[in-house]
Amino acid sequence: MRAQWKRFHRILWGCSGAAWLLCCAGIVFVGKKQLPVLIAVALMFLIVTGVFIFLFYVSRRESKNLERQAIAIRTAPAEEKPAK
Repeated sequence: MRAQWKRFHRILWGCSGAAWLLCCAGIVFVGKKQLPVLIAVALMFLIVTGVFIFLFYVSRRESKNLERQAIAIRTAPAEEKPAK
């Protein structure tokens, strides 16, 4: 399960990077001639950044929770064994 979250991390970086690249290219190529389009692309850049930060935080938190659960599962059988 942890490997899936790591894969999600990589996909998240790739998709966010592509979205940032498209937004930046749009901002550069639109210029000041079409102000509403420029504002829309800049707003999209901010939204993409916010969504990236939120998803990155959630994926790191979930990955750490899974790691703690795995450690607890590994140590549980050692604690349950009766002393002879």
